[in-house]
Amino acid sequence: MVRKTTKTSVVDEKGSENINKEPDISSFVGEKPVAEEVKPFVEERPPLDPVGYTMAENNYPFERNIPDANLPTEYIEGVLDIANEGSGLLRPSFSSSNRDIYISSSQIRRFNLRVGDMVGGQARTPKENERFWGLLKVEKVNGIAVEELNERQDFDSMTAIYPDKRIELTTGSEPLTTRVIDL
Repeated sequence: MVRKTTKTSVVDEKGSENINKEPDISSFVGEKPVAEEVKPFVEERPPLDPVGYTMAENNYPFERNIPDANLPTEYIEGVLDIANEGSGLLRPSFSSSNRDIYISSSQIRRFNLRVGDMVGGQARTPKENERFWGLLKVEKVNGIAVEELNERQDFDSMTAIYPDKRIELTTGSEPLTTRVIDL
């Protein structure tokens, strides 16, 4: 900030002129005087949960920024097949096809998805340089809404329950196949 003062001639009420008297007003060169701005109080929003469907304490829904939100979407379900890199494909027909849906590794980690899970959600059509459809958001895992998912046990850590009661399949003398299976 550079302060510039100038000496000017000032005429008194009596008519006498005083040349060396400095004026009371000084101007600033290169900077405009700034009035103190009053900014309105803006409440910061709390962070979203992994799903992004929560409501805040004051009951207004958060908008979720989906990069490809303007593209047409379609609800698609498929069986998850995870590749070595961590990303995966949802296969609607249990085998590879041109309708496979790409699912990112971040979505797989966020929802703790495993190979063989039936995953459903909104998918977008492939862009010009892409081969597969892209899953925008996960809505269901194994028929359960994502909001209701709990921690799932690993299959190997579960305890096996062996049958202790025999189920008899015989119904009479007519259906011979059920009698043969029951032997």
